Amino acid sequence: MTALEYEAYFTTRELLAEDNLSWSIWDSIIRQAESGMLKAALECTDGNQTEAARLLQKNRCTVRTRMAQHQLS
Repeated sequence: MTALEYEAYFTTRELLAEDNLSWSIWDSIIRQAESGMLKAALECTDGNQTEAARLLQKNRCTVRTRMAQHQLS
Protein backbone atom coordinates (compact mmCIF):
# COMPACT_ATOMS: atom_id res chain seq x y z
CA MET A 1 0.00 0.00 0.00
CA THR A 2 1.39 3.40 -0.95
CA ALA A 3 1.52 6.26 1.55
CA LEU A 4 -1.36 7.96 -0.24
CA GLU A 5 -3.47 4.80 -0.21
CA TYR A 6 -2.66 4.37 3.48
CA GLU A 7 -3.79 7.91 4.29
CA ALA A 8 -6.98 7.55 2.25
CA TYR A 9 -7.74 4.21 3.87
CA PHE A 10 -7.37 5.41 7.44
CA THR A 11 -9.09 8.71 6.80
CA THR A 12 -12.04 6.84 5.30
CA ARG A 13 -12.16 4.48 8.29
CA GLU A 14 -12.17 7.45 10.69
CA LEU A 15 -14.93 9.22 8.78
CA LEU A 16 -17.04 6.06 8.60
CA ALA A 17 -16.62 5.55 12.34
CA GLU A 18 -18.10 9.00 12.96
CA ASP A 19 -21.34 7.65 11.47
CA ASN A 20 -22.20 11.05 10.03
CA LEU A 21 -22.97 10.34 6.42
CA SER A 22 -24.84 13.58 5.69
CA TRP A 23 -21.96 14.51 3.34
CA SER A 24 -19.88 12.63 0.81
CA ILE A 25 -16.79 10.92 2.20
CA TRP A 26 -15.54 10.52 -1.36
CA ASP A 27 -15.77 14.25 -2.08
CA SER A 28 -14.24 15.13 1.27
CA ILE A 29 -11.14 13.01 0.70
CA ILE A 30 -10.75 14.20 -2.89
CA ARG A 31 -10.96 17.84 -1.74
CA GLN A 32 -8.33 17.25 0.93
CA ALA A 33 -5.98 15.55 -1.53
CA GLU A 34 -6.52 18.26 -4.13
CA SER A 35 -5.81 21.00 -1.61
CA GLY A 36 -2.57 19.29 -0.60
CA MET A 37 -1.47 18.89 -4.22
CA LEU A 38 -2.16 22.55 -4.96
CA LYS A 39 -0.30 23.72 -1.85
CA ALA A 40 2.72 21.54 -2.67
CA ALA A 41 2.88 22.63 -6.32
CA LEU A 42 2.55 26.30 -5.40
CA GLU A 43 5.21 25.94 -2.74
CA CYS A 44 7.60 24.27 -5.21
CA THR A 45 7.06 27.10 -7.70
CA ASP A 46 7.15 30.00 -5.23
CA GLY A 47 3.48 30.68 -5.94
CA ASN A 48 3.79 30.69 -9.73
CA GLN A 49 0.40 29.40 -10.84
CA THR A 50 1.45 28.72 -14.44
CA GLU A 51 4.36 26.58 -13.30
CA ALA A 52 2.21 24.85 -10.66
CA ALA A 53 -0.32 24.01 -13.38
CA ARG A 54 2.49 22.60 -15.55
CA LEU A 55 3.74 20.43 -12.68
CA LEU A 56 0.23 19.12 -12.02
CA GLN A 57 -0.40 18.71 -15.75
CA LYS A 58 -3.51 20.85 -15.53
CA ASN A 59 -4.67 23.99 -17.28
CA ARG A 60 -3.79 27.24 -15.45
CA CYS A 61 -7.47 28.21 -15.38
CA THR A 62 -8.30 24.92 -13.69
CA VAL A 63 -5.61 25.52 -11.08
CA ARG A 64 -6.88 29.06 -10.44
CA THR A 65 -10.48 27.83 -10.11
CA ARG A 66 -9.47 25.08 -7.68
CA MET A 67 -7.31 27.52 -5.71
CA ALA A 68 -10.37 29.74 -5.27
CA GLN A 69 -12.47 26.77 -4.18
CA HIS A 70 -9.84 25.89 -1.56
CA GLN A 71 -9.40 29.55 -0.60
CA LEU A 72 -5.74 29.53 -1.61
CA SER A 73 -4.26 32.73 -2.96
